[in-house]
Amino acid sequence: FNVAVKQYEVDSNQKIQELRTSQQLILIIIVLTVIIEGLFVITPLSIKSYRYSKNLHEEANQDYLTNLLNRRSFAVLAKQSVAMVKRYHSDLSVISFDIDLFKSINDQYGHNLGDKVIQSVASTIQNNCRDSDSVFRFGGEEFLILLPRTSATEAIKLAEKIRNAIANSPTYSDKLIIEITASAGVSQLNSQETNIESALKRADDALYQAKEQGRDRVI
Repeated sequence: FNVAVKQYEVDSNQKIQELRTSQQLILIIIVLTVIIEGLFVITPLSIKSYRYSKNLHEEANQDYLTNLLNRRSFAVLAKQSVAMVKRYHSDLSVISFDIDLFKSINDQYGHNLGDKVIQSVASTIQNNCRDSDSVFRFGGEEFLILLPRTSATEAIKLAEKIRNAIANSPTYSDKLIIEITASAGVSQLNSQETNIESALKRADDALYQAKEQGRDRVI
């Protein structure tokens, strides 16, 4: 009888242990299931969050109409470029472009066509620049090109090339053919200058001088 009782206790304890083990396994499976399901939820959210942050970053640094870099980007890249010039004693030039008679295009044909003209000019400038150059829409019909390792003489040649390309790339809309020209001003950073501001002002002054002497010029 005692043996039977002891055997019963052993069997009972074994069953209790097996039950606990089974409960622990079930609990582990439940926890793992929750974690896996959570990953399926969190991962897409993380991807969406990353894409949203990336889009915000691009929107903050790109022009909405042309997808060129904007004025904010210019401030950052210009500062970096000037630092590289000082470190490696290289050249840095700036080209300022402006579409000729753009206001009359807007007034005569409307802002939608004016936007197409801006997009066309932006594309032409971008397609005629080197990979090392940075192109910006600086506002309205004005564009800037930042040219590392480029002298003023080389920048003038590039500006002439782009100016000719713009003149040979009219904007088409329905039955309209809008011929476009642009003027440009060129400037090179001086060795004693520590920021881009003075060079940028010289490029703008040269641009206005080009327009005063007659549109479709490079100075």
